[in-house]
Amino acid sequence: MSSTTITSQSSKPWKLTVPQKDHFSGDEVIDAYFKGMEVGKADGLRAGGEATRQLLLEALTKNMGKAAKDTHKVLQAFKTQRLPAEGALLRIDSWHQFSVLVITSEDAFSSKKLLKVYDAVNALEASEQTDQYCIRFSFVAGGEDLDPKAIAADGYVLKLKPAAK
Repeated sequence: MSSTTITSQSSKPWKLTVPQKDHFSGDEVIDAYFKGMEVGKADGLRAGGEATRQLLLEALTKNMGKAAKDTHKVLQAFKTQRLPAEGALLRIDSWHQFSVLVITSEDAFSSKKLLKVYDAVNALEASEQTDQYCIRFSFVAGGEDLDPKAIAADGYVLKLKPAAK
């Protein structure tokens, strides 16, 4: 099954960082969720489940695009402070909750300038939070000690692509 959440228009800013065979697509996760919900329900309720599934998929896709825009704002805050950001990875916690891990250099991670980035992030997280969308950012120092497999195991399997100019 192809992954609608990976190939949809709003999610194009994100690229899968693990082999496709090691990852369940959003469609597969949503299908499994609804199959579990429908156990024991009448066939008439299943049609409503498909409509709900489509609504969740649309909301997830829209929110992934919003998460990309918000992540670019955070990366701009790094740039404003003249701090390097090596990349950003997305973890989808639910259809409306996202976690972003921003990878920076060890020097930037220990810099006092990072506090100004935290101020921008805190303001962004507070201003963007609704019942339909929530994003949280965290930072980690990159380098050779950073284990990409451990990060992927934590669910950060989508990498932000560079912004289109």
